[in-house]
Amino acid sequence: MPGTILLFGHVDSADTVNRFLADLTLAFHDLGRPAILTMLGNGTPPALPHEAMRHPGSFAIDVNSKIHTGDFPKLSLVVDHPVSHPRLLQTGTRTVLGLIDQGHCRASDYLRAPAAFIPHGGPNADASALEGERDIDVLFVGNILDATTALDESESVALAVGSAAARGAIDPFPSLVAALGSRQADELARLLNLATDEAQRCARLAALSSIRQSGLHVVGHVPEDVAGHLPDGCVRHGFNRSFTESLALMRRSKVVINVSQKFPEGSHERIWYGMAAGAALISNRSTFVEQDFTHGESILFYDDPRQVGDLVDQALRANHWRDVARAALPAYQAGHTWLDRAERILVAMIGRV
Repeated sequence: MPGTILLFGHVDSADTVNRFLADLTLAFHDLGRPAILTMLGNGTPPALPHEAMRHPGSFAIDVNSKIHTGDFPKLSLVVDHPVSHPRLLQTGTRTVLGLIDQGHCRASDYLRAPAAFIPHGGPNADASALEGERDIDVLFVGNILDATTALDESESVALAVGSAAARGAIDPFPSLVAALGSRQADELARLLNLATDEAQRCARLAALSSIRQSGLHVVGHVPEDVAGHLPDGCVRHGFNRSFTESLALMRRSKVVINVSQKFPEGSHERIWYGMAAGAALISNRSTFVEQDFTHGESILFYDDPRQVGDLVDQALRANHWRDVARAALPAYQAGHTWLDRAERILVAMIGRV
């Protein structure tokens, strides 16, 4: 009998992340592998004794290396740039990092564990996803952060790098390292977060303010000084929507917009959960996503976030969104569900358990 896969979520984690783990647990079951998802609380001890840890072939999965497993094998899913999480410097002696962008795997100077490319995935496509009418034209799920004021020269450099990255829809990390030179990991993490937040803020504001028609729904934080840039009639659902509620809105939407400046060689869950729900995707370019999806046919890519409004018009004209959504489903189901990601994890752990 194969070993057990022990997945550990945390009650304080974003419900998006815990949904990933739940869907990944089901994927392991579909592969015939025993898998157990445990939700941890703040009182959880650093060591995690579990009966299955004594079984040959067992290993753990957590997120952002939140738990300590010592010499017990573990794959830690990193749901952001690894430099953003200094705790990854203490990963355990038999930990593999599952990184969601292929470029992150090359940041070897800042990694303290072997890395494998494990991008976000999504659920099995809804068989009835393309049937029926949809009452939401365009949906965006994500926060638009408040503007940040630099406190020193390094922060000014980070904000400038982020602003430039927003215009080009690129990962700010390489530019930040080039501009700042060698830095300690904890200082670089702080500045990377500043640059990334600024890139996201600028890109999302540019994308949403380019939309001219009124059928836009936004789930997430929107500063009041930004709200005036949104199209008339925009429906704002607020920040505290659960991921489950966001998924329900995706199933009502014709178009889902993904604006994430951080993963130009990876992907984001909004792409896959949106496709699974039968929506057409507008997204920043990704070399990984472009391997299986073609602009104008199965996805709509922007090179500059200010192009999003034109792409929305293109998608909604003569219900082109429906053709795009229909064309995307076969490629999505064949290679981008959590079943594919579970298989990637098993390959990454070969020889380590």
